This record gives sequence, C-alpha cells and structure tokens, in this order.
Amino acid sequence: MSKKEDTENRAADEWRDVPVFRAIEEHAKAMSVAAPVFAAVAQYKGWAAGKKVEKSEFEKAVKDFLGSPIGGK
Repeated sequence: MSKKEDTENRAADEWRDVPVFRAIEEHAKAMSVAAPVFAAVAQYKGWAAGKKVEKSEFEKAVKDFLGSPIGGK
C-alpha cells in the first residue's frame, strides 16, 4: 500500500466516526414518517423546522412518541 493510499484510508476512517446531522424533515422523508406523526414528534420534542439531529436521535424520538400512552399518562 502506498503512503497516499494509507493516508486516504486513515482520513476515511476518521470521518466514519463523525456524527451526521440532518434536518428533521430529511429524516422524516427518508424514514417515510407520516406528516401528522412528524408534526407531533416535532411538537413533543420542541423541535422547530430545520432542526438538525442525528439519525439515531430522530429514530428514538419517533419510537418514544409512538410508544407513549395517549394523553401522556
């Protein structure tokens, strides 16, 4: 392996660990979250339009919301 390839591989490895933040609307579209559910999750979390979060945070928010009892009790 050349020195250039080794450097490129190390750089790629470093970027794999960097969290990727995307707008909540992008996550909703990618996950096919229904508009009413998306709006409710955003309200539940206090997120404004354009809020950027990691995919795992968005998935957890949707899962938590859908699993919560009606009326929050």
